[in-house]
Order: sequence, then structure tokens, then C-alpha cells
Amino acid sequence: MALLYLGTDPSRYSYTGKLVHYPVIKTVPVDSLNESVLSQAKQCTHWVFTSPNAVKHWFALSPLCLEDKAVFAVGPATAAFLLQKSIQAQQPQNATQEGMIELLETLS
Repeated sequence: MALLYLGTDPSRYSYTGKLVHYPVIKTVPVDSLNESVLSQAKQCTHWVFTSPNAVKHWFALSPLCLEDKAVFAVGPATAAFLLQKSIQAQQPQNATQEGMIELLETLS
């Protein structure tokens, strides 16, 4: 049996059969953040990271510290990447957009 994997990084999946990797998306980082984005980002109190790629690309560009912010990760892989940056992220019980909405709805 063969498994078709459409995501960007199949390395965290173990599969004993044939793994066919065909990414249907590609992340392309920007060269820099403009001052408007940084200014708005400084005002944010809650941060939602949706993928390991989002973590990798954001921290490659941003000088902002998130220690005093509420940080959320959609799934365990994203949370693990944030933990590598010494950021403990809250996660929904279900690693889906619906799970994240449910979690955010519990906040004041």
C-alpha cells in the first residue's frame, strides 16, 4: 500500500509502506517585515501559530519577544517548534481550526 502525503514535511510521519510526497503548497518567506506590520504586531496580545513553517519564518524575521503574550499552537508539531523558542503555547484538544475556535471561545 502507498500513502500520498500532500503536506510540506513528511519527516515526522512513520509509514512502513511506500510514501509518496507531493506537497500541494509551498511556503515562501518574505525578505523583511515592514514597519507597519511590526507596529501592529507589537499591539497584539494573542498570537496563533498555525504551522511549524509559520513559527520558523516569523522568528527568522521578527525581533519581537512574545514572553508576555498569550501564544497558541494549532497542533503538537507547531507547539514543539514554539517550545524550541522557549515559548509554551496553549493547544486545542482537537488540532483543527474548529478546535482552536473552541479554545479561543473560552477566553475572556
